[in-house]
Order: sequence, then C-alpha cells, then structure tokens
Amino acid sequence: MDLYCCEVTENESRAYDDPTLLQDRVLKNLLKTEDRYVLPYPCSFANQKEVTYEMRKIVSEWMMEVCEEQKCQDEVFSLAMNYMDRFLMCCSIMKNQLQLLGTACMLLASKLRECSPLAGETLVYYTDHSITKQQLWVSCMNIFIL
Repeated sequence: MDLYCCEVTENESRAYDDPTLLQDRVLKNLLKTEDRYVLPYPCSFANQKEVTYEMRKIVSEWMMEVCEEQKCQDEVFSLAMNYMDRFLMCCSIMKNQLQLLGTACMLLASKLRECSPLAGETLVYYTDHSITKQQLWVSCMNIFIL
C-alpha cells in the first residue's frame, strides 16, 4: 500500500514582522521586566543559618520526583523552585521546615499552572506525613504574604 501526503515546499509565513515589536523601547521594557522577575545567580542564602545549598538540592530532587510521579507540567516544578528560592532569599527558616516550604511551593505552583492541581492530602502523603494539612496551608499563607 502506498501512502501519499501533500507536501508544501514553499515556506508559508503567516506572521509578519511587526515594526512595533522591533523598537528599542520594547527591548528596554523586556530587560527591565527581566531584572524584576529573574533571580540573581547563584541565589544568596546569606540570611540562612541552618539551610545549606546541599539541603536545597535534596529537597529540589524530591520535588522533581513528586512532580514527575504526579505528571505535572514542567512549569510547575520550575515555578515552585522559583517561589522557594525567593522565600529563602528573604526569610530564614529552620532545616526541618525546608520540606514543608517545598511542599507549599509545589501546591501553589500547581494551583497556578495545572487544570487539576495537586491535592493537599496527596502532598502530605508524599512527605510521609511529616507535615499536616494545617501546616501546609499556613506555609502557603506565609509565601503569599511575601
């Protein structure tokens, strides 16, 4: 059986170059916006007394495993890490609260990016019940305040 398909050899361009987007003003605004939203690298944990980069790495790997197992969109993990890094840059926490912070960040990120977000009970289960649902909600509120 022969299969045939229609191929278009011409490069059909549906979008046109918008001269407004090519102005210097647009680039300046994009760069200004980038300064506002992109974290400095490496993130400064100078105010952290107990939390280290190694601990952050362990929690981030755990967060990635949870996101993969729950089949979250890629944006959920990156947004959750962004939230966590921003929180760690401005607030000092104890090392036993780091997983709670990561869990709360995943919950908030999934609520923003997923059609059906992660459930609080599911996230508590993934922490091996080391946190409660109440602690999770309080931690989410603390992140919102910042």
